[in-house]
Amino acid sequence: MTNPSTTVTPFSNLSVGADGTVFAVDKNQRVWRWNGTVWQEPTPGIRLAQVAVGNVQSVWGINANQEIFQLVGTTWTRPEPANARAIRIAVGGDGTVWVVNAAGEMYQRQGNTWVQPEPKAARAIQVAVGNANNVWCVNAQNFVFQRAYVGNNYNWIQGDPTLARSKHVSVANDGSVWIVRPDGQLWQYWNNQWIHPEPRNVVGIQVEVGNSNTVWYLDVNGLPYRRVGNNQWQSIALPLPAPPPAPDYVYTVQPGDTLNAIATLFGVTANAIMGANNLINPNMIVVNQKLKIPGLPPLTITADMPSYTVQYGDTLRAIAASFGVNLGVLLRLNNISDPRTLATGTILRFPKGSTVPPIYGGGTPIQYTVQAGDTLASIAARYGVTTQSLLQANNLPNETWIRVGQILNIPSGGSTPSTPTNYFTYIVQPGDALSLIAERFGVTIEAIMRANNLVNPNFIVVGQVLYVPQTNVTPTGPINPGNYRTYVVQPGDSLASIAARFAVTLETIMRANNLPSANALLVGQTLLIPATGTTPTGPITPGGSTTYVIQNGDTLAAIATRFGVTTQAIMKVNNLPNETWIRVGQILNIPPRGTGTGTTTVTTTTTTATNPLTGGGTGNKYVVQPGDSVAGIAQKFGITTQALMQANGLTSPNFLIVGTVLTIPAGGVVAPTSETTSQMPASTTIPTSPMPPVTPSQPSTPSTPSSSAGRNYTVQKGDTLRAIAAKFGVPMETIMKRNKLITPTAIKIGQVLVIP
Repeated sequence: MTNPSTTVTPFSNLSVGADGTVFAVDKNQRVWRWNGTVWQEPTPGIRLAQVAVGNVQSVWGINANQEIFQLVGTTWTRPEPANARAIRIAVGGDGTVWVVNAAGEMYQRQGNTWVQPEPKAARAIQVAVGNANNVWCVNAQNFVFQRAYVGNNYNWIQGDPTLARSKHVSVANDGSVWIVRPDGQLWQYWNNQWIHPEPRNVVGIQVEVGNSNTVWYLDVNGLPYRRVGNNQWQSIALPLPAPPPAPDYVYTVQPGDTLNAIATLFGVTANAIMGANNLINPNMIVVNQKLKIPGLPPLTITADMPSYTVQYGDTLRAIAASFGVNLGVLLRLNNISDPRTLATGTILRFPKGSTVPPIYGGGTPIQYTVQAGDTLASIAARYGVTTQSLLQANNLPNETWIRVGQILNIPSGGSTPSTPTNYFTYIVQPGDALSLIAERFGVTIEAIMRANNLVNPNFIVVGQVLYVPQTNVTPTGPINPGNYRTYVVQPGDSLASIAARFAVTLETIMRANNLPSANALLVGQTLLIPATGTTPTGPITPGGSTTYVIQNGDTLAAIATRFGVTTQAIMKVNNLPNETWIRVGQILNIPPRGTGTGTTTVTTTTTTATNPLTGGGTGNKYVVQPGDSVAGIAQKFGITTQALMQANGLTSPNFLIVGTVLTIPAGGVVAPTSETTSQMPASTTIPTSPMPPVTPSQPSTPSTPSSSAGRNYTVQKGDTLRAIAAKFGVPMETIMKRNKLITPTAIKIGQVLVIP
């Protein structure tokens, strides 16, 4: 005989049913069942001290507290009476159940009760049941007794006092009886006598018999054996040790995350995450919160796993989508808690079987950033490759699996497309259609589609950069005929309020600007106002009101108190849904003092931005321009940087927002120049000449140095490349080429851009 591995937890007892069903209990009190090939844990989590099997439908057990259990289906239940206690239990093939309690008393289960059979004085340390008429026991002196009908009653008959000494007895439904003697030898009751079966060197701690052909025993090490033909015993391997639990993966909550979305990402339940993190409310998670994700199988990195080096502009979500890998698996495999920490040059590992294409397709490296309106077919046509080769080079599952800003690898054979000659660029505006753009510039729709490789004339989006072929036709005005003025949409504006302000109908403004609906407004958008409207006097704010630029630390209640109006009045004129709907740098319309109820008389000076040319005195105002710095403004007005910061509550000389209205303290004087005379608040100016339809009007020249090679501009907080391009009237693509930017998002605060 060859012993099975002893590196796992051995058994403390086992039981065999009349139908061959085998259950066992290991020394950790875990319950196992033999399925004919391996041991399985049918009810993980249950802990028992002993298990007894009559057949697959009759399985009983006792726990460490001597409580009795019955297996019903896949659940262990407490049968009535629930207060019954026992130290040993036995079940026959016909379902007969006997127990031995701590006092050595034997009881038989009848119906839903336990009955003490005659003779009641019998005491035992173990009982064995083949069926209702075949019950045996072992007493404290290790004598074996059989229950038999003697005279007019049952009694216990002792076997051979010399050989029938045992520490364990087992009885089968067919009458087979085996014992384990005190010296560990296995003996069999055969033809009314005890015999010592071959091989005689077998010793054990327990023997169990289901029938004459199904006999198991546990050796002195708790390892199970099964009797096979020719008087041989076959070792049965123990269950494999349970793998150590994998440490919980920790995930950092991202903006827009929900608990259900996180659970779906990692293939667990939201309740499991809540339990692992002691969460009470599934909606109470916040950005940057660390969450343990329980119950995930361990992942191991091996040398043969595919890898990918992160490129500039990559995101983990985009990489996972491009390579067809689950984002949750990608995060865990690379031990990344926060997807936002991905750094250029990081080497990512992918599961085996993943197809990770090379960064380039060979030859001269070519990459392309997907633009709004692009399709995979149009990109393939532009570079002279097939759509299928693009799919393969980028591991895309289908042609729709691209997004704006995604970097595509152009496979071998692709050539960089030549830039269209004799063209200019145009940024698609709200309300634009390809037919209107073609009409405006005197070209055909087909010409614009060819220049931009468009396959659908209806598929253009706001912000998309279009190549427009040059013609001899110069547009003389807007699409809409007639005189007009322009108005820049402010925070809180609605189309209805603008129409009322200029005394025109809402529909007239919509037609003049090709707006598809009254809600199609963007802050900063330039609207054409037909000349039939009345030009409002004073600032473009509700009657008699002033404007105020929100500063760091402001609240709506504090602003209302400062101007002597109610919070509700400010919310109403600015179309704010609630008091928290404000942000630093936002321009608020302040209604006249006394508007609403509960007004408070204040002595604070109105903060309407004025021309900062007068100098001197208290309360001069200056609007921060692109390129401004605290030190530069202080020098311009002849004051110290510290005085300027104190007057405006600034905590850092490096934190300025374009459009902020600064208070110039007393003593600040500046000489009028051509530069300063242009620094009026944009919201108080209504241009009287038409807006050029192609290139936005030239902004005030930033105070940063300029050169023949272009103007310099320092990126401010809140800037986007599209906004900077609009500010300077330069196509976004031109700025990208001049500054060697790969994507429009590749800018950061403090970066100096050269504006051609």
